[in-house]
Amino acid sequence: MASKLTPPPLLAHKSGPARKAHRGELATKSGKGSIKNGGNRVILSQRFIVGAVATGLATFGLVASSAAVSGAPPKEPAPAFELSAADKVTMQGLLDAQLKNSVGGKQIGVNQIAYDNGATILTLPLPGERQARTVDGPILPLGTPNCEFEYACLYDGTNFDSLMLSRAACGEINLSSLGLANRVSSIHNNQTNNTQTYIMNSSRQILNANRAPSKVNDVGVGGTNRAVYWRVC
Repeated sequence: MASKLTPPPLLAHKSGPARKAHRGELATKSGKGSIKNGGNRVILSQRFIVGAVATGLATFGLVASSAAVSGAPPKEPAPAFELSAADKVTMQGLLDAQLKNSVGGKQIGVNQIAYDNGATILTLPLPGERQARTVDGPILPLGTPNCEFEYACLYDGTNFDSLMLSRAACGEINLSSLGLANRVSSIHNNQTNNTQTYIMNSSRQILNANRAPSKVNDVGVGGTNRAVYWRVC
């Protein structure tokens, strides 16, 4: 048995017998429409139809508007970096050697070691790359410093290449304890404005001092491979 459809309350005032219509026929006389459904007819006024359509369009418009106002499109995720089996062995060998030649280090990633309870982070270049970065960090043109904001960073190579040592907390570090004495060639000071960082030789003579924001792609003949102490802010 066909199910009965109850007419909308809007038409409760309608008087007189309902007009006959063939199955599936839409009648439009007298400004009203009727839809035959399993022997039962639903009477719809044009005002009801127009109102329903308008309401639907308005709702659609609100949804579309909300999506547009919700903000900028999501950022593209960084490309996934997967190490081959051979690369994993090579990378782990470099990390193990660094841990053996330093004090208090703890591996925290496929190419990172943390010191001083995470206050200082050493990042090694990924296989096939010259500049150190995290596995989800962007790949930048060579010669571009990539120290995060509020950090100061030292690089083993000139032009911000090779391994990177980064730190945000204030303090002095003996690079010898990290196995990194005499290995500083470039500096990126990306701390808050005017925060100073400097490197010193074994006699604590200042080799380079700079205030944020600043970048030194080559510490020069007098400073390259001579830094033993590093003070941050």
